[in-house]
Amino acid sequence: MSLLRNKALRGVMTQEIEQVAEQEGVSPEFIRQGVAAGTIVILHNSNRENVSPVAVGQGLRTKVSARLSAKILGAYFYGDQAGFITKFDEK
Repeated sequence: MSLLRNKALRGVMTQEIEQVAEQEGVSPEFIRQGVAAGTIVILHNSNRENVSPVAVGQGLRTKVSARLSAKILGAYFYGDQAGFITKFDEK
């Protein structure tokens, strides 16, 4: 069991809980209860600087992480026959 979940189970409000509550527009108590129940997870790497924690789970906004290549975007925006060339196509 994680340290953050242990604190949430004891009713302790952490800085991460307060930060994600503000980001999500919900109360810190809602986040704490979700973490304690295991329905909300707070993603945070304390070994990295300038990284904000993010909460994922029940009752929170949907997060999408997508990486699209220039070739795919070019085909989508300009059509397959547009001759969109990326530096990877050039030989």
